[in-house]
Amino acid sequence: MYQCTSFYTANRILPQGRDIVVAAWSVTTDRGYTYDMAEDTLILPKMYCFIRTIDGSGVIRTQHGNIRLEQNSYIVLPRKEILEYHSDFKIWSYYWVDFIWADGMPDHSGRKMYTEFTEYEKSMFQELLTVGAQHPDEIRYINGIFLHYLFHLYFHSDKREKQQTRSVQFSEVCAYIEQKLYSRLTVQEIADFFNVSTRRIHQIFRENSGLSPKQYVSNLKIEKAKQLLARTSIPIAGIADVLGYDSPYHFSAVFRKKEGLAPSEFRKLSGGSGESKIQPPQNTEQSSGSGN
Repeated sequence: MYQCTSFYTANRILPQGRDIVVAAWSVTTDRGYTYDMAEDTLILPKMYCFIRTIDGSGVIRTQHGNIRLEQNSYIVLPRKEILEYHSDFKIWSYYWVDFIWADGMPDHSGRKMYTEFTEYEKSMFQELLTVGAQHPDEIRYINGIFLHYLFHLYFHSDKREKQQTRSVQFSEVCAYIEQKLYSRLTVQEIADFFNVSTRRIHQIFRENSGLSPKQYVSNLKIEKAKQLLARTSIPIAGIADVLGYDSPYHFSAVFRKKEGLAPSEFRKLSGGSGESKIQPPQNTEQSSGSGN
């Protein structure tokens, strides 16, 4: 499924040294939708993309990693950094605007923001699409509508993010991680759940545990793996799968790095599904070493 309303002005002669809205889309698609930016021919200097999720969620794959945009989130990114984007939910409705920012970098570029979607926002974006389609030569008018829309979101987002940042507690984050231990949990997903930045999640862990979120999650997974190896007969490949590792080889490599022996060796020494015969490590620093 792919439904789209848009306007596109990049085929026109665009004035130099000015802020310009080049194109805008309102899109609704399903989980199967993927777009590879390598297929895109729209390459202009100082071009940015505004991406706003209205419903569902999608993933933007960039040169620096994946960014998941769930409902009520948005971001501004340099177009050249985006490699691919796709829906990761049964439906993804989003707004997308390509624009040129002549001077420097737009405020909050690269920072995921949050604000509730409203009918007023819907009417502003619809006005942008209508004017862009019917009067594509009215660059100043189109720019004015977009800037009003963009700064309306910025104004309302700042307050909400600050409130949420103050409220997030280390214990809450740990409890969430425990619930998601049997998945391929990322720092971005944790940040998305609490509506804060990944930087804030890293800060919370540094202040409370001295570990990175990635190390903390990895340590928990290995401890859970040791329990499963010692107390059950689940195959090692099955343990790797239920704990969200990419492959049995990846799981074994991480396990060996932290415990000093392979999962199969640990199971043999622990008596299979019986009680463990291995003494816990005496070196606590080694016990909390880096994860994958």
